[in-house]
Amino acid sequence: MTSSKSYFPPQGLWSLLFFVLVTGLQAQVKQPFEVRYQETIKGDLTFIANGIVNRETGTENPEDPYDLTGSGSQANDFLNMQYIDEDNDTITFSSSSAQFTLPDPSCSVVRYAGLYWGGIYPFEGSDTTNVREGDFSEIKLRIPGEVLYRDIAADTVIFDGLNDPDLGDYAPYVCYKDVTGVLTSLSDPQGVYSVGNVRAAAGVASNEFPGGVSAGWTLVIVYENPNLPAKNITTFDGFAGIEQTATAPVDIPFNGFTTLPNGLPVRANLMVAALEGDNNLVGDQLSFRANSNATFTPLADALNPADNFFNSSISQLETPFNNRTPNSQNTLGWDTDLLAIDNPGNSIIPNDETGAVLRATTSGDKFDLFFTALAVENIEPNIEITNTVEDLSGTNIDGTTVALGQEMDYVITFDNTGNDDGADFTMTNVLPANVDPVIDDFVLPNNGDPISVSYDENAHRLTFDIPNSYIEVADNPYEIRVRVRVLQDCFGLRDACSNILENTVYATYRGILNTNQITTDPNVSVFGACSLPAPGATNYINLDQCDFERDEYLCGSSITLTAGSGYSTYQWQRQDTAGNFINIPGETGVSYEATTPGTYRVQKTAPSPCISDDETINLILVGDVGSVPFTDVADEVLTCAADGAVVPHFYFCDPADDRLLETDFPNAISIAWQRLDANCADQINGACPISSPTCSWSTVATGTSYTLNSANAGEYRLVLEYDNGCTATYPFKAFDFSIDPIAEVTYLCVGNTTSNEVTITIGDNSFTDVIYNLDGGDDSFDNMFRNLAPGPHTVTANYRGCIRTVDFEIDGVAPLELSLANEIPNVIEMGAVGGVAPYTFYVNDAYQGENRTYRIRETGLYNVLVVDASGCESRAQIYLEYYDMEIPNFFTPDGDGQNDVWGPTNTEDYPNLTTIVYDRYGRVVGEMRPGEYWDGTYNGSALPTGDYWYVLRFDEGDKIKEFVGHFTLYR
Repeated sequence: MTSSKSYFPPQGLWSLLFFVLVTGLQAQVKQPFEVRYQETIKGDLTFIANGIVNRETGTENPEDPYDLTGSGSQANDFLNMQYIDEDNDTITFSSSSAQFTLPDPSCSVVRYAGLYWGGIYPFEGSDTTNVREGDFSEIKLRIPGEVLYRDIAADTVIFDGLNDPDLGDYAPYVCYKDVTGVLTSLSDPQGVYSVGNVRAAAGVASNEFPGGVSAGWTLVIVYENPNLPAKNITTFDGFAGIEQTATAPVDIPFNGFTTLPNGLPVRANLMVAALEGDNNLVGDQLSFRANSNATFTPLADALNPADNFFNSSISQLETPFNNRTPNSQNTLGWDTDLLAIDNPGNSIIPNDETGAVLRATTSGDKFDLFFTALAVENIEPNIEITNTVEDLSGTNIDGTTVALGQEMDYVITFDNTGNDDGADFTMTNVLPANVDPVIDDFVLPNNGDPISVSYDENAHRLTFDIPNSYIEVADNPYEIRVRVRVLQDCFGLRDACSNILENTVYATYRGILNTNQITTDPNVSVFGACSLPAPGATNYINLDQCDFERDEYLCGSSITLTAGSGYSTYQWQRQDTAGNFINIPGETGVSYEATTPGTYRVQKTAPSPCISDDETINLILVGDVGSVPFTDVADEVLTCAADGAVVPHFYFCDPADDRLLETDFPNAISIAWQRLDANCADQINGACPISSPTCSWSTVATGTSYTLNSANAGEYRLVLEYDNGCTATYPFKAFDFSIDPIAEVTYLCVGNTTSNEVTITIGDNSFTDVIYNLDGGDDSFDNMFRNLAPGPHTVTANYRGCIRTVDFEIDGVAPLELSLANEIPNVIEMGAVGGVAPYTFYVNDAYQGENRTYRIRETGLYNVLVVDASGCESRAQIYLEYYDMEIPNFFTPDGDGQNDVWGPTNTEDYPNLTTIVYDRYGRVVGEMRPGEYWDGTYNGSALPTGDYWYVLRFDEGDKIKEFVGHFTLYR
């Protein structure tokens, strides 16, 4: 509004306005703007508001909306302004109301609420002689669901302009009250809020003081919603009278936020509240400058033009806020607006910005700014988690029925889809009470930083501590596979709804830049029925195989029998001698105190949709024969002939195998699993349990379950202790049947023909009843096989269901053949093929071992025998002439006088002997006659170290003898 208004003609009015505005009126910051509320929160900022004064004419009441705008409207200086009192009761002299609707109410929680009220109040009513009432800081507030008003006293009078020398008779005031507790105390904060007894002057202001009459109230609300982006929300309040000036704008700084990084849109909402901005006067402006920008940018939206921003409107994000009574389009001076800052290309608020300045100026209208707020969308990680269930073949079985003892995998994936890298990520997997984790079979991702997992058995909860490197924004999703096993016995499924398997996963984490903790854990959630992202997987156990019958033991005068919990009704019964169950009067609780043995039953009714069922309990006196545990899961159950004791046997085929044994004795005060010590371990093979008093036992575990495997094979007993010191003992045995067959192939000679024999050994002679199978043929207890065809073969060994195979090869064996040669003078060269190596040679019955050459010393006939490894034989003869000469097999032409030349010696008797030497290329490098020797050269050049060949040729009567051999030259 202008600073002075009267009934001058328009030309005179604007001349006077111009004169007044440019000759001294300026921005009067009467109360510096300070932060009232600041928080980074997943949620948003909103408000409700209404005026408390309106024009009154001969035909129009203040409660009638005033909807004239622009040139068709009047400034409130010239209207008869009177209190609105929409409730029409005697309790309030002024009142108006507005409807609050919480966005996404099931997921939203009010975190802050601040109530502002104010007006132009130089005197009471329209008579300037009236003094003010002193209670302008006290008002009335009626909240949804209540009939009566509450008395509200201001926490702070932000500003009171009475007697301010700069303001004269204008006298504005603004008050503030934190009403967070009022709203959060409501089960539902939505509904109609009425504010009464807000004070203001009345009448036509232009007759008494410049500026006009205006008044109203605004309720600022910050709400949290886990499904919304994080925002940094900051509210300021103060008081500044803004009038035309070129030198004194009002600047309000915003800090403490960080906008999103490069590549992401920056979004921000701005809220302002002011007194005295007229709809029909222009020139008022609100501008914004980010710290990293050089200039201010005027703000505007469809309902708040850039040149008439404060225009007596109440709007939210370009929509008139009309859920109020009265719902005047023109509030005649009470202005509250929430707008989205238009930010094309992030030019107004850049990426990675941490501060900004809001500037209020005017070149025409006058207004009093007392509140502003900024909500900037903040950087934040967002870890999305999915949770499904698969069988061991990888098929999704979510929502299907599973069997007792079945193993399956909960498949949990997580991925950071936010705009900030994650930190301190803990994922909690609350397992159904009726499954057990198989931790050794978990599959965890590993990018080099190991994920740690811990298991709280009491809470049935897995906790995964996941390093930051797995939750960076750029990462692909990671997968964790949690192997679980459904309970193997029915006792653990007695409770109501225990047939339902519900697996849930919760997450808690922070960001690197935004360090506020984010969690979906319902233990810390206050979002009511909100659908928080806590993914689950559900299955149903088939209980058809459960008869819920068990044995319990009476030791002493009585025992408390307890049924499964959580049922709507119970009825205990006892079986009579005819086999009928008769109700026990008055016994309708979850427990029953039994004093005599017998058979009892409790009928249980479950709340829908769970299953109703019965439990049967055979109450046995300790010492009586009852059901022996583990017989239904044992590999074999034997009965001791001596005392009739039933002993379950467990057989393990593989070191990786194990067997979980679980007990069903809920009334035992202690359960001990004991293993026979080594001093009596040799008795384990018997069918009867060990009872010798000289044997000792060690307790290897306590509690309701124990896991057997081949590593802890032995004789065991389960010892149960009841009240009054009574005990019950159940023996059982575990055997390591891990067999590892080995094939031993032996070759024999039968009738001078090679045969074969294969023996399969297990390595432990205690395995006496192993079943063998050769190449898929007939089963046999015989571990020996003979005369197998050459080629590959397979034998399968089966010991009490433990099956292993061994592969082996039978060699093809040709008949043994002996060959004799005489390439070197005075040497028999013996060769053998066929048969089975190695070969043994005999010359004239003299043993030569495996040596294949024999040097003769005289002329004669020589008989040679070869024997192979299987014992087969082959014989041959050869007649040789003895030649009295020697042929060295090496020489060293190094000039030391030892072996410097090479050639046959003792050749005098062979005058026509010729010796020719060849190198490896077949080149003749030396030729000698008797008495001549080779010096290792060729054409005067020394030849290198290596093997060389020779040919000896000489006449012997009517035939020519020739020998071929080789020798080595060493340098």
